Amino acid sequence: MISKLSQDQRVHYSRNGFVFPLKAITVEHANRCNDYLQSYAAEELAQRTYPWQYESYLLFTWVYDLVTHPRILDAVESVLGPDLRVLSADIWDKPPSKTRYISWHQDASYWLMKPLEITTVWIALTQATPKNGCMQFIPGSHMNGLQVHVKSDADENILSKGQSIGHLIDKDTAVCCELKPGEFSMHSPLLAHASGPNHTFAPRIGIAIRYLSASVTQIDGPPLSCLLVRGNDPGLCPLENRPDQDLSDRAKREHHKWLKPHAATQFVCM
Repeated sequence: MISKLSQDQRVHYSRNGFVFPLKAITVEHANRCNDYLQSYAAEELAQRTYPWQYESYLLFTWVYDLVTHPRILDAVESVLGPDLRVLSADIWDKPPSKTRYISWHQDASYWLMKPLEITTVWIALTQATPKNGCMQFIPGSHMNGLQVHVKSDADENILSKGQSIGHLIDKDTAVCCELKPGEFSMHSPLLAHASGPNHTFAPRIGIAIRYLSASVTQIDGPPLSCLLVRGNDPGLCPLENRPDQDLSDRAKREHHKWLKPHAATQFVCM
């Protein structure tokens, strides 16, 4: 199956800053991933020193299989080229009937890196709809460069520092990124996006994967590590190792090793 972006899809991504829906895995595969998540004892996950949801491919083989899935890598290669690394893969579980939300922001506000040859892939493990808080995009907003984000301490804002550019956003132009289980979207690090509360009675679960071109270098901040997933690596950052088994001692050590430098900054640069 050819899974690279078509010419029209590449033009859409370049012009609007996003493209969706793209097919990654079957609904059955997505359901199995959710079953894996539910099979882990909450007590065991709570014992992790650092958040298990961050860089989850270091702990779980099934997440590693997702971030290295050929269909996803083919689509990402269409945008970033053949040499690809993964910076993070974070599990987002938005519980039902909650008021928590993600404010309007740009992913690039987290990262001290250049060039910004980065894309975020968001894989839906459950259906993502306006009612359960799917992402919303502002088409073309990536063309305006990095905006100054205002920080807040709003308890219901999921972002670590409540950063927002909501005062700059024309919400009437927003596009809802509706996805079925197993589908994914891609968006630019400069794209303005947000997501609302989950007003349904079921969780909304997805995984956000940050892919980098191998040419991206870190400007400042705690040292970043990456996972080489395709092509060649020029040695610009230390490389991580895949997990041998889910939550094995080796996998836990690897996860602890690479997250430890970022604890002081609340993992905002990952």
